[in-house]
Amino acid sequence: MLSNSGFKLSCNRVSLWTAAFIFMAGVFFSYLIPPLQSPDEFDHIERAYLLGKGVIILDAPQGQSSGGMIDTGLLDYFRIYRGIIFRPDKKLSLADSERAKTINWTGEKQFRPAYGISYYFPLLYVPQAVGLALGEKAGLSIDFSYRLARLLSLLAIALIILVAFNIYSPNPLVLALLALPMSLFQISSASIDGLSLALTILSMACFMRIVQDKANSKPLFFYLLTGAVLVLSMGRIYLAPLILLNFMACYYLKNRKYCYLCGLSVALIVLWFLVAVLTTVDKRLGIGASTLEIALLYLQHPYILLHAFFSTISNTDMITNYLYSFVGVLGWLDTQFHTWQYITFLLLLVLIGGLSISAQDLRADWLPRSAILLCAFSAILIMFFLLLLTWNKYPAAIIDGVQGRYFLPPAIMISYAIAGRAKLFEGLPRKMAMVLVLALCALTLLSMPGLLLERYYLAAHAPLNLPVNWSENIPA
Repeated sequence: MLSNSGFKLSCNRVSLWTAAFIFMAGVFFSYLIPPLQSPDEFDHIERAYLLGKGVIILDAPQGQSSGGMIDTGLLDYFRIYRGIIFRPDKKLSLADSERAKTINWTGEKQFRPAYGISYYFPLLYVPQAVGLALGEKAGLSIDFSYRLARLLSLLAIALIILVAFNIYSPNPLVLALLALPMSLFQISSASIDGLSLALTILSMACFMRIVQDKANSKPLFFYLLTGAVLVLSMGRIYLAPLILLNFMACYYLKNRKYCYLCGLSVALIVLWFLVAVLTTVDKRLGIGASTLEIALLYLQHPYILLHAFFSTISNTDMITNYLYSFVGVLGWLDTQFHTWQYITFLLLLVLIGGLSISAQDLRADWLPRSAILLCAFSAILIMFFLLLLTWNKYPAAIIDGVQGRYFLPPAIMISYAIAGRAKLFEGLPRKMAMVLVLALCALTLLSMPGLLLERYYLAAHAPLNLPVNWSENIPA
């Protein structure tokens, strides 16, 4: 086990079983789900490909959105799978699948915009970038290279979760959140959602371990916390409030050198945010002003901002979509479970969350647990504000573009805040919660395969009548 005498990972059963479950389920669903079926996965693959070429800041030629020079073979691969997106009646034919496997890297480049993801510092794409680069260097087909990118991303996620759960014991709610259809679908794709979830768990585990051990905590935990928060904050800017946990960790560790590292992290986050805002061009909406100009307008007229926010969270259709897509509206938001399944998933989550709440050591830990909650709710508010700036014309009556999956990292934070130090199987409520977690896992594994088979391979799937008009260019 981890002890004060040194950092020693004990591969306990929970961490091993969870990592194995994530990896095996990811491999299964990755095989079942056709390539590029996660929202904006084309753009995520482009970003990973460009990172493999050393590109950090995307280009924005005159009159075009930010993007980069992409191998024409990869673009041909995209065209095959683009046909089944937003067409619930369109299935993946054997001919298209076989044709995709024959496409190779050409070495010729063509500019293509990478919508909505140029704000992300690309460290989150390292596993995918390595997979694509290895495939290209080895002369493998693009299909094989893409699947290698998926596999390396999945392996990184499983390893990070394994390390995190050995640093600090998980709680039933975080296990339930990982087992949701939306989580497993994104973990199985080549997008960055899975790695974002894993790094959020790692940051929470390191912070809670530092709170527990205080000045006796090993420096490695702080460095892991700093690295995870830095990658998350620069890759998913709405998660930047996590930097508060770094400063709180400094307070518990009583070491001034850690404060300097926190200050450097803040400087890097702010610097990248300014670079991203000043260099990103997105021509999809034609908002008519820069992101900074629109932000200043909202800050000068806060009543417009507050009206848009409260109109959004009081809209029944919006809330329904958030709940459904939090549990899992799969594919490019075109593959929906039955209503009773959503109700069952949400009921299980509520019960597991309630049974996971612990007041153990609350008097000693109220401050760090409150800080985690503050980070979570701040992240949600920033998420709404950023999408208001980048995805809605000014002045917006309602904030469009928010998806339920964006709430998964804040939900992970909340799970650690309410669970505290209680062990996974400590007390009857947690034992009951773990039984419900197994039920949720079973529901996911029993319901997802049939839905995916029906959507991509079998009989026609009825078109969805979602209350919100999801645009073709869904924000990443």
